Amino acid sequence: MTTPVADYTIVIPAYNEEESLRSILPRLIGLEGCREIVVVDDGSTDRTADVARELGATVVRHPSNRGYGAALKTGTRQTSGSIVVWFDADGEHPEGSIAELVRPVAEDRLDANLGRRRPCSPLDPVRLPGRWLLVLLGRWITRRRIPDMNCGLRCFRRDVILSCLDRLPDGFSASSTSTILLFQHGFRVGFHNISCGRRTRRSALRCMKDGVASLRSILSVVCR
Repeated sequence: MTTPVADYTIVIPAYNEEESLRSILPRLIGLEGCREIVVVDDGSTDRTADVARELGATVVRHPSNRGYGAALKTGTRQTSGSIVVWFDADGEHPEGSIAELVRPVAEDRLDANLGRRRPCSPLDPVRLPGRWLLVLLGRWITRRRIPDMNCGLRCFRRDVILSCLDRLPDGFSASSTSTILLFQHGFRVGFHNISCGRRTRRSALRCMKDGVASLRSILSVVCR
C-alpha cells in the first residue's frame, strides 16, 4: 500500500504569468497533501495576482520586480507547514512528480529532494554549455555527483531551506546556489527523475548575463 503524501505547501514565483497560471493552478489545487499554494507576484504588469487569487492560491505581491530568488524567499517565509515545494510558473514541471518528491522528505529519509530533468526535446544548444559548467562547478565544490543543479522543481523540509535563505541571491541563481548550500551544510539530498514539458512561454533567463550572475553567486557562497 502506498503511504499517503504528507501535507506540503507549494511556492510559485511568478512574473507576468497570467496565462500560465490559468493552466497550472487548476492541476495543482486538490493534489493529495497540498495544504496551500503560495503565488508570489514579483511586480507583474498583467493580472497574475488576480488570476492566482481567483483560482484559490494565496497571493503575496512585490510592488516591483525583485527577481526569481527574491520571490522564492518571500514565498517560503510565508509558509507554515513542515514541507515546502518550489514549482516554476512556466508550465515546464509535471505536477504528477510532486508526490514522489515529497514522500522521502515526509518519511524523514531525506532533507531535500530535487528534480532531475529528463527533457522531452533536445536542450537549447545556447544554454547547454552553461548548464554543464554549473554542474561541473557544483561537483568540484561539493565533491558530490550533482546531476541537475538548477531544476526549479524541488522539495525541502521547511526548517532546512529556511536555514539557507539568507545566503540565497535574489536572481535566477537561487536554485543552483541552494543546491550547493544543501550539500555544504551536510543535509541529506536526493534527486528524483522528472519529465520536462514545454514552457507556456519563452524562458526569461538571459543566458550570458544570468549565467555570469550564477557563477558569481556560487563562488560567493564558497568564499564565505
